[in-house]
Amino acid sequence: MLRFTPLGVRWAAMAILLTALAWFAAWPSGIGTAGATEGGLADRTDFDFRIEQTLGTMLPLDALPSGAQQVIVGVYPINVYELDLDANTYRMNAYVWLRWRGDFDPVGSLEFTNSLELWGFTKELYLETPKELPDGSKYQHMRIEGRFFQPFDLSQYPLDRQELSLWLENTTSPIDEIVYVPDHASGYGDGVNIKAWDVVSYGASTYLHEYGTDFGDPSEPQGSRYAGLKFSFELERNANMFVWKLLIPLMIVMVTSWTALLLSPLLVEVRMAMPAGALLAVIFLRDMVMSAIPETPTLVLADIIYVLSYAFIVLTLVQIVWANLRMNKDSPANLAHLTHIDRWSFVAQIALFTLSLVLLVQLA
Repeated sequence: MLRFTPLGVRWAAMAILLTALAWFAAWPSGIGTAGATEGGLADRTDFDFRIEQTLGTMLPLDALPSGAQQVIVGVYPINVYELDLDANTYRMNAYVWLRWRGDFDPVGSLEFTNSLELWGFTKELYLETPKELPDGSKYQHMRIEGRFFQPFDLSQYPLDRQELSLWLENTTSPIDEIVYVPDHASGYGDGVNIKAWDVVSYGASTYLHEYGTDFGDPSEPQGSRYAGLKFSFELERNANMFVWKLLIPLMIVMVTSWTALLLSPLLVEVRMAMPAGALLAVIFLRDMVMSAIPETPTLVLADIIYVLSYAFIVLTLVQIVWANLRMNKDSPANLAHLTHIDRWSFVAQIALFTLSLVLLVQLA
């Protein structure tokens, strides 16, 4: 026979409502909006023909083409700032230098392909004409500053790693004429200190960019091939974010919820109120932690951790409801048996929740 008092019924109803609210809070709001943009060019009426997508490819260059002029390029970032996860951009101020042999000048045809806001991009040459070096090569030095595009992957937030890249290409000469080689003298300054991020590594690599078009020039072969150079930082989000803003507050709330299992089965209303309040607190914690990143179309690591928390709080509520249904107030043996089960459930839930967190962090 069900033994809920009117107050207990209200707490049970509130728990169900909070569970539903927690589920909707964790679900990404971007899902379901893609249909508004489907159709694209197919829905347009001002085109006389359908434009098919042609995909280019960017591949690592394992061997330098024979006969191509080698241009040695170095990049020394001075500072990196305005990391914008929502817009997928960042700003950088850097020194760039080039060394080469021959009568051509690769500086004028050098393009930073992931730069944005051309009106805000600056390139200041320090030498009016290339400098002749003792070994017969030529040298040019410049300083650049601008905003650059960088897609960010937030699936492992708040234990995510991000890459900040600078892409360089020659705009006029294909790969069989000019190829870029990174200078080992490249590095970065003390100003590369991004708040809440740690620099893990800085490196460079030569790549082949094969475009899926001739850019309207019939003399160019379909699939123009150009050499490029990529300089990139690997950043790691500071662990303090995970520990102090997610893990510790969440564990405090979860322990508060589980403490209800240590109370007497006779205190039904109090036992129901504790996990219900914990569920509401976890919802607020999630909103606080997720406010640091833009909306994502899929669940990120933090979402999965909070969904796991919702599940364990609901499990605690189910345990309390089950104990109330099986309780016999007039039987000390029955009360002792239910108390024993609650104690074991308390230990088991803490162990399973901790193990699940460790596995999620290890897999991140």
